[in-house]
Amino acid sequence: MQQPQKAAALPTFAQAYQVDCSMCHSMVPALNAYGRYVQSSAFGVLDARVMERAIPLVMRESISYRSTGKLDAQQPAYKFTEANVSLNLVGVLSNAFSYRLEQSFYSNNISNGTTGHFWVSYNQLFHADGHLKIGKFDAPAPPAFSYWQDMSGFSSPSISVGQHGYALSGDRWGVGLDYVPRNYQKQPYKAEFAYVGNSPVLYNDTIYSMSNPYGPGGSTGSDKAYEYKVAYARPDKPVEAGVYGAVGSYVLPSGYLQPIDNYNATGVYAQRDQVKMFPGVLAFYQQTSDSNVGPGKASNQLVQSAISRAWSVEFDESFFGGNVMLGVRPVEYLSGLQASKAGYDTLQTGKPHYGVFDIVARDPKFSPYLYLTIESAVAAATNATYGQPAWRVGLKWAVPLFRPFVGREPTPPATFTPADLQAGTDQYAQNCAACHGADGKGGIGPNLHSIYNTTSLKETVALIENPIGVVMPRLYPATLTDAQVQQVAAYVRATFR
Repeated sequence: MQQPQKAAALPTFAQAYQVDCSMCHSMVPALNAYGRYVQSSAFGVLDARVMERAIPLVMRESISYRSTGKLDAQQPAYKFTEANVSLNLVGVLSNAFSYRLEQSFYSNNISNGTTGHFWVSYNQLFHADGHLKIGKFDAPAPPAFSYWQDMSGFSSPSISVGQHGYALSGDRWGVGLDYVPRNYQKQPYKAEFAYVGNSPVLYNDTIYSMSNPYGPGGSTGSDKAYEYKVAYARPDKPVEAGVYGAVGSYVLPSGYLQPIDNYNATGVYAQRDQVKMFPGVLAFYQQTSDSNVGPGKASNQLVQSAISRAWSVEFDESFFGGNVMLGVRPVEYLSGLQASKAGYDTLQTGKPHYGVFDIVARDPKFSPYLYLTIESAVAAATNATYGQPAWRVGLKWAVPLFRPFVGREPTPPATFTPADLQAGTDQYAQNCAACHGADGKGGIGPNLHSIYNTTSLKETVALIENPIGVVMPRLYPATLTDAQVQQVAAYVRATFR
């Protein structure tokens, strides 16, 4: 089944650093190379002193429409949901600790929402390259499985095989270790490992329960797994590629000859962000193996294994200074023994999921945190007749609840002569265009056309003098003088709007 995609942007970071969301996102919530670096490090590469500028509270709300209905479980014919509200507490306590606590209050018009991310990370292992997370966090998997701009997420990481539904994406309770080298020039890779259990709303003793379902207190559906990902990745390069997988055990219902389904999954993926005139592309291939999928009650003397496969490819292209993105997923194919509409014990060969087309748009002048998405999907999982389109529309809004402590009041404009602007033009071409593009629309570095509307001149100068993280090179004072920094800032603000 195609999974709904969360609005996962965290504008607290953008507000604290006084930058646009495009610093970390190709289009919210999809992450670019730098955003993937920050997310993999559990925010540990962010500067705790800078994060003190913002109060770490974020409110998110979204409105959805689906032409086939079935969004509101209490009113399946209703095609709109107006109440999707959650609160995030997210930030960096110090150079040693970071955290994210997420609680929804309404989900698809239903109150008493669930707990999403709920973790704390210690970030000083292996000379600050290691990050130990405890709580409920994203599984080690391709970033697009959890952070992608389409309204419909990928079906492959949650493929169902008989009674067992995989959980290769999303958040699960457990303990994880991420190794993300800060010296990425010499160590251009990252590795993520986790031991995860079930996903109750709040932490309790059922998370790692694997009792025999025939014994007292047995828990049908209990699932625990070791999950991993190893990938080539650099925050200053638009390419990430790697392998991911899981090895685990799942408790089947009573009536099965054998009560346990031992499973494993292995996949490969590659993602390239859009750069200049080249569209972005994502591709992955995944294979899963289950030792025992039934069909159980239909013939409880049968123990049947199964192998399933899935793959997909998607292309995306930005327009209008990065404020509109078109995403085209021509195919996502799944095959294997899956439960049919007749019930879990009647298995059928899975059908491919064809066609997801999304347009995402924003207007940073109106609101930097408001996004509109329109999607047309053709697939069995859209709740329409197979092969027929389903239309979805979403309006997502995420904003910090308070302004940063460092004010964004505009500074009095300095007087720049034509000679100053020409000098800024020359310095930009020499030191900045290789990453941000001659037209300022980005490449390795982010799009600069939103800077005029989101920062003051003083803040633009501060960003050049003290760049975010370790990706943007520090050109001041070794390469650029005080006057040249002012000239570059003036050129960028005067030219890229």
